[in-house]
Amino acid sequence: MVTERATRQRPARPQIIAREQKQRRQPKPTQRIKIKQISLVSLLKVSFFFYLGLVIVGSLATLVIWSVMASGGYIIKLNHLVDQLFGTTNYSVSLSQVMVIQLSFGAVWVLISTVVTFVGGVLYNLSSEIGNGIGISIMDDSK
Repeated sequence: MVTERATRQRPARPQIIAREQKQRRQPKPTQRIKIKQISLVSLLKVSFFFYLGLVIVGSLATLVIWSVMASGGYIIKLNHLVDQLFGTTNYSVSLSQVMVIQLSFGAVWVLISTVVTFVGGVLYNLSSEIGNGIGISIMDDSK
């Protein structure tokens, strides 16, 4: 025989319901954006200044490394080693020589890298007309 107590179900506790609702996370709102074209003038400016900034950072790093090596006496030892290896006398590498070479290669690298980036932008613009661009999903994490 079934009693009345067995047929009645206990009401759910409010704490358990609140915990279950917290565990069920709502999907974050997203927004779809398609990049169909890149402004080539902006790409040219940004890439030029980006690569120029890298050359400037490299030049500053060269100055710091040179000053540390010079204060430790390693530049003199390096010059003496080159004298012994190649049989020259009074071989000397100076900071001005290193900086001229570094900045010359840096200027050429900036120009070549900027042109390659520009060509990549042109190719992207041409291919995005055919392929309808790149789709990006942006999530709103502000909450």
